[in-house]
Amino acid sequence: MIAKKLILSIIIMALAPSSLFAANATDILHRAETADQYINYRGKKTASVLYDKKTVSAVIKVVHTKPDNTRTEYYSPAPLAGIVMIQDGPNLWKYTPRSHAWEQVRSSALMPYDDNRRGAFDNYDIQLIGTDKVAGRNTYVIRAVPKQGKESVHRIWVDTASYVILGTQVINWHGAVVTSSRYTSVEINPKDISPSVFAITGKVKGVPKPGNVDFHVAKPSYLPKGYRMVGKVGVVVSDHCCVHSQFSNGINSISLFQRKCGGDAAPKRLLGKATTVLTWARAGMLYTLIGDIPRAELQKVADSIR
Repeated sequence: MIAKKLILSIIIMALAPSSLFAANATDILHRAETADQYINYRGKKTASVLYDKKTVSAVIKVVHTKPDNTRTEYYSPAPLAGIVMIQDGPNLWKYTPRSHAWEQVRSSALMPYDDNRRGAFDNYDIQLIGTDKVAGRNTYVIRAVPKQGKESVHRIWVDTASYVILGTQVINWHGAVVTSSRYTSVEINPKDISPSVFAITGKVKGVPKPGNVDFHVAKPSYLPKGYRMVGKVGVVVSDHCCVHSQFSNGINSISLFQRKCGGDAAPKRLLGKATTVLTWARAGMLYTLIGDIPRAELQKVADSIR
């Protein structure tokens, strides 16, 4: 169970002016949000998550072609090594070495996706705090500081030429770095990316279609100030059809997973200065709530779900 939650946490992680300071922080963030639609790139990066008071790191290779094809291959840690994720528009496929097979883990959205970009500027103070080098490339360093409440501070490293995001860091209200990612090597607009790297070939595991939902989809009546629902998709987890609902304030997000099960259980939570995960069963349904917000706030969200 712990390994599955760790994998989920990492995967769920899993975002050229002539004068470096001529650009406005808001403009940079706007361009960074849409850069993937116009830019091809590939590279290797490290990603880390603080999990149960320990930092776990992954080494990942990413290949992306505009507007929305992305291949992500995990080299480490051991529970993730060899896993390949391919996103083709709204669809997400996962290859697992143990089964030597692909399975579809996400289908078309169950509701139109709204990334709530306006919320980022309503709920955060967006600051250009300097420049840095990432993988040998010049980057802007953007900091998003919450305007109210206990929320995480986000830092984003944006390539000055392409506006592709090359690094991220999330620091929680305790001052701990809970997630981070940073490219160690990257090529922008390489000419030799073959469409075949996004092909689903070989064995395809027969699993339920993610869009086939035959249960009432619960939702919270309480959300922290500034948050709203931005998307809902069908997901397959361990051969079970689930629904993933996402809520965002423009930068930070809360995820709710729900599926059929048996039995009831009180909410559980992971301790430590990290993203909080609550899991519980009620009336034949299993719920998992994930959010990088204070535990008391996440508990209020969980208690309101009906």
